[in-house]
Amino acid sequence: MQIFLLRGGQQQGLYSPVELDGLLQSEAITGEDLCWYEGIENWIPVSQLPGFTPAAPAAMPPPPPPVLPIPAKIVAPRPAFPGWIKILGSAAIIVIGLVFALAKLAPSDGETAVTSAVTETPAVAETRENSTVTEQSQPENVQEDKTSSETPPKKAAEESQVPDPSTISNLDQAKKFVVGVWTYPGQAMHDDTFGMTFWEKWVIKSDGTLDYYRVVATSDDWGTPEKETYDVITGKYSDTGERYYGVVPISTDSDGKPLRLFTAVIGDDGSLTESLPAVMGNPAFTLRFVRGDINPFSK
Repeated sequence: MQIFLLRGGQQQGLYSPVELDGLLQSEAITGEDLCWYEGIENWIPVSQLPGFTPAAPAAMPPPPPPVLPIPAKIVAPRPAFPGWIKILGSAAIIVIGLVFALAKLAPSDGETAVTSAVTETPAVAETRENSTVTEQSQPENVQEDKTSSETPPKKAAEESQVPDPSTISNLDQAKKFVVGVWTYPGQAMHDDTFGMTFWEKWVIKSDGTLDYYRVVATSDDWGTPEKETYDVITGKYSDTGERYYGVVPISTDSDGKPLRLFTAVIGDDGSLTESLPAVMGNPAFTLRFVRGDINPFSK
């Protein structure tokens, strides 16, 4: 549902219910301001809109937590040992050190036996030398060339890419092209009355549904989308006769009936361009959506 506002004798809009709620919560408008949407005869106060949510009063900050004193660290006293225990401990350490030193300096019979056992005889040394020469003379194993066994890239990956927009010649190609995420983070959609710039994001799905996001530039994120549907159409320009392909988002009015919005035309540069005419005193502007989930919000 798209809504117009009437403030100071001037009409502003269009606004979605989500955007209107944001203006109410930021106190940019009040429930006494007048609004109109397709399906009603006269202007009504914003407070009479279905699902109207009054601006919540500012919440008082909670009191700070009490500051508790930090208890002092208690250090237990070290136990005192008699002097004679310290003397005995030092003497024991000295004796143990002398025993280990003497044991290390004196070679044992076992070490001599091991040394004589590993001494090579001339025959054993000659055999070991011949085996080393044999190993060095053997040619190195040729590594297997795995390059030839690698599977070439599949053409299925190329076929999954979106069509070149300049070569689209039927509706099936156009439907395949528009599926994806499209973002408009520009400044063309600016409301001079409230001094706000609006951004849009479309998530177009292959099942015929569309997630529609529209937020002010001061938002922290894209928020929750409105669920819509869409059609992919084709036609010809009346001045040049050139054929074009485009996508038309479909919203609903206050009675739940389909409401077709403006066409976003597929450009040769790969963009979606939506031209909005001047309506009820609002200036005309053009939105150029680019492919990709862009995050334009300042941290």
